[in-house]
Amino acid sequence: MKIIGTKIGLTLLLSLPLLIAGCEEHQAVSDTRPSGLSDTSQTVQEEAAGQTMKIREIAWNSISAASQETVKIDWKQAKVAEIGGDQVPFPLMDSMLEQEEIPDRVVQVTFPTTQDSALGEIIVYLDSASSEKIGLAPRK
Repeated sequence: MKIIGTKIGLTLLLSLPLLIAGCEEHQAVSDTRPSGLSDTSQTVQEEAAGQTMKIREIAWNSISAASQETVKIDWKQAKVAEIGGDQVPFPLMDSMLEQEEIPDRVVQVTFPTTQDSALGEIIVYLDSASSEKIGLAPRK
């Protein structure tokens, strides 16, 4: 009985690398297939990309023309990130909100400028739920 158990254990031990290698190869194939997206997944991704572009546009339109002239990139390339409301610097510029009125989730849109070394980037904060402007990060 001990010999049979040892043979089974040895067989499993020797088969394990083949099983793992087979799984890794299968995983690589399924991960790299762009046609593997369902229509629903593709639609969700397109909607998310459209929403991100709309957020960039709202942020862009909320800064002054003079500030827009200092932006080094096309506004459509601005960095967009969702952050916690507790990460928003206070007080904000161009805002009437009190600190406790800042929503729990906020969208941060960052525009690099020609004046970054002197003033810092232009950062616009939007309400994550409504996309309404909350304010601008203070610049140096």
